[in-house]
Amino acid sequence: MSLSSTFRAVGNDPGIITWRIEKMELALVPLSAHGNFYEGDCYIVLSTRRVGGLLSQDIHYWIGKDSSQDEQSCAAIYTTQLDDYLGGSPVQHREVQGHESDTFRGYFKQGIIYKKGGVATGMKHAETNTYNVKRLLHVKGKRNIRATEVSPPTVCPDPGPPHLTLSNSSRTMPSSHLQVEMSWDSFNRGDVFLMDLGKVIIQWNGPESNSGERLKAMLLAKDIRDRERGGRAEIGVIEGDKEKASPELLKVLQDTLGRRSIIKPAIPDEIIDQQQKSNIMLYHVSDSTGQLVVTEVATRPLVQDLLKHDDCYILDQSGTKIFVWKGKGATKAEKQMAMSKALSFIKMKGYPSSTNIETVNDGAESAMFKQLFQKWSVKDQTAGLGKTFSIGKIGEIAPHIISHCQESLERQALMFLTHLAFPNPFPAAKVAQDKFDVTVLHNTPEVAAQERMVDDGNGKAEVWRIENLELVPVEHQWYGFFYGGDCYLILYTYKVNGKPHYILYIWQGRHASQDELAASAYQAVEMDRHFDGAPVQVRVTMGKEPHHFMAIFKGKLVIFEGGTSRKGNKEPDPPVRLFQIQGNDKFNTKAVEAPAFASSLNSNDVFLLHTQTENYLWYGKGSSGDERAMAKELAELLCDGTEDTVAEGQEPAKFWDILGGKAPYANDKRYGNTSSPPLGSPCLQACELHKFQGPFRFKQFLRSSVPLNELYCRLQNEILDVQPRLFECSNKTGRFLVTEITDFTQDDLNPGDVMLLDTWDQVFLWIGAEANATEKERALTTAQEYLHTHPSGRDIDTPILIIKQGFEPLTFTGWFLAWDPHIWSAGKSYEQLKKELGDAAAIVRITADMKNVTLSLNPDDSKPKYYPKEVLLKSKNLELPEDVNPAKKENYLSEQDFVSVLGITRGQFAALPGWKQLQLKKEKGLF
Repeated sequence: MSLSSTFRAVGNDPGIITWRIEKMELALVPLSAHGNFYEGDCYIVLSTRRVGGLLSQDIHYWIGKDSSQDEQSCAAIYTTQLDDYLGGSPVQHREVQGHESDTFRGYFKQGIIYKKGGVATGMKHAETNTYNVKRLLHVKGKRNIRATEVSPPTVCPDPGPPHLTLSNSSRTMPSSHLQVEMSWDSFNRGDVFLMDLGKVIIQWNGPESNSGERLKAMLLAKDIRDRERGGRAEIGVIEGDKEKASPELLKVLQDTLGRRSIIKPAIPDEIIDQQQKSNIMLYHVSDSTGQLVVTEVATRPLVQDLLKHDDCYILDQSGTKIFVWKGKGATKAEKQMAMSKALSFIKMKGYPSSTNIETVNDGAESAMFKQLFQKWSVKDQTAGLGKTFSIGKIGEIAPHIISHCQESLERQALMFLTHLAFPNPFPAAKVAQDKFDVTVLHNTPEVAAQERMVDDGNGKAEVWRIENLELVPVEHQWYGFFYGGDCYLILYTYKVNGKPHYILYIWQGRHASQDELAASAYQAVEMDRHFDGAPVQVRVTMGKEPHHFMAIFKGKLVIFEGGTSRKGNKEPDPPVRLFQIQGNDKFNTKAVEAPAFASSLNSNDVFLLHTQTENYLWYGKGSSGDERAMAKELAELLCDGTEDTVAEGQEPAKFWDILGGKAPYANDKRYGNTSSPPLGSPCLQACELHKFQGPFRFKQFLRSSVPLNELYCRLQNEILDVQPRLFECSNKTGRFLVTEITDFTQDDLNPGDVMLLDTWDQVFLWIGAEANATEKERALTTAQEYLHTHPSGRDIDTPILIIKQGFEPLTFTGWFLAWDPHIWSAGKSYEQLKKELGDAAAIVRITADMKNVTLSLNPDDSKPKYYPKEVLLKSKNLELPEDVNPAKKENYLSEQDFVSVLGITRGQFAALPGWKQLQLKKEKGLF
């Protein structure tokens, strides 16, 4: 089979390309038909995206339930050829009808449509819409979209096949839509049904259907009217539990379906909970003996080192999904057989043949695959997934959140080289602790999100301690002192454009009682209610204080391991205390109590040894001047300026006596310890170039200098482009369910849902204004359960931020492109949309007219009437044809002219909010 010339049209532009297998060749599917799949065919879908500055590509081959074995094999071969054509970097997926992955479904925000037939039965992807339709659509679910023609719809004579389109103006993934038998027997009490009669669409809401399903069905009906009927169709709604309120519409249904029978009970959804997905197993795969040999390697939590570059592995996610990892050293034949190995594995395990399969290449793994591992690093990187650098150990690099732009890389390189070029350089552990310009935060929310900072901490802070399960104010002089036996609430108030915003931190000590932990959560809810839900709630576990939390206390943050600050506390203070002090400015400095032993010391940091009579401030050889200055300020606070400074290696005997004697401690340094490191001269030259000739010459020098180029490349590799992930979360049924929203935008935040944004080192839980009371009350539990059931074995103490709709901080909005604070005020509720629909009398009149129409009518009379774009773009409405509605000119454009004038398809236009549609029409001269 030769390589299809179609591949030569593949470029680097983001978007979707779809091919259908026709007579064992590839045929491009027109853009207007994307999301439509014939059950008798196989398809290949190529998705191209840009993530930061990187190109990400996924190849999916889709198998219809009635497709032939030859077509399926052909699709698999073309998938391999396309992967080779693109250099072997794309992730490959096998998708089976009805069991598609969340990633695949996410491409088609308006739904996936299954159509009867295929190439063998002469079915083509038609672009012509018609009124001559008679079908019943079954609307089910909220985000997992399927639309199936269970049986061919009844239609009047028409040369084209039936055409079904789905839409959702909020751009979230809408509900399932199933075309079913034209009978009352197809109805059930738990779902929504649409009777589509061409010029009339009637929506019947099951008494047990939820508001989300009703809204999605309404959007579907409006989309069919606007896209398929040119805006010329009437829509009516029947509430299943109030049918007597719509006698005219019910009569239309009965005239079409016959006498109403008893409606069946609701049908439950087939669901897979998060707990099942969290059970993962890694297998080594070999067929060197001629038979497939599968050897169990490890179970959760998995580490990256288990994957050997010369082998192939299968990662089994409890049968819900299978990943195949292909090592760089595997032979070409082994890589090409990866998919067949996965199919053999599925058969051997007794899993359904519809099990989703994803194959990934060594060095080009998908984000979903990486996050199944506890730690994932790229070449020469010293830290794991989600944190560019790790914390607190000698020779490791301190935490720092950076943007994915090249300027951040040069900034790190410059700071790193500066410390290598000048005396007393500190090691890589200190590279990333550079200062930032807080003035850019509000102008660039993406920076605020990446820095985890809403401002510079100069707002108003109020601190309370939990005492006898109640809130007791902490005296201002003790702000910043936190004891491991207590819990605290910190209310931080700052202003944006003169309007107050709030962050409520819940700090929970490691040794606090269960009653105190529960009381801190309860008091946080009460305070949140007092401010009408405005505060962002942040749970802070002792030792995991966020960047902004530290900035509030201006470098005066002290964490005591145990004890309490309550008045009347009779527990004596320990006679010896050792504090590890980290940070180089007031935004990131804190002192944390460590065990008072010599083994706790670390050459990269400053330590304060505190007794009732003597105090020593110990400077590790790897600590910087800024760190020492900040540590001295903290020591003066704790010791009233009575501390003696001690350099590492010059400690008096009493110092070691207080610590119980000398003991080994972390004292290695990644880049040496001399004032003139091996790279000192070129580093100094690089810094001088940056200072006097600018960043361009600086970058040129980095790339031309042999020792620095190697260092520069290593810094590039250390910057890991971690993708934030958005999920819809629910535990209403008693089972924790998570659905990922791929390629997410702000439009995917549905007011009726609870959404979880995972940026790895922080988890945001966004609560929609219309979310049910149970989910609101269980918000923190939901986020904790997400961390607990994460397949990679996540740190359950990861900071959790609870955010309410309308009160989103910059640290949240910065993860969304072009955040619009007014987007929800422009949206319309189900009841508002319902009021805009036509009246029942008009529907009865139209259906009566339809009964009198004979089949002898010219079929062209039932099709939408289009006019040339030159006619519709004229500025004066008086010059328009009489039958053109001046407010709906776009409905009279042909499909080709629609794309030409508006730059998007009719479906994409229908998915936009109403205000955005109007704005676009004004820009293009259609309004």
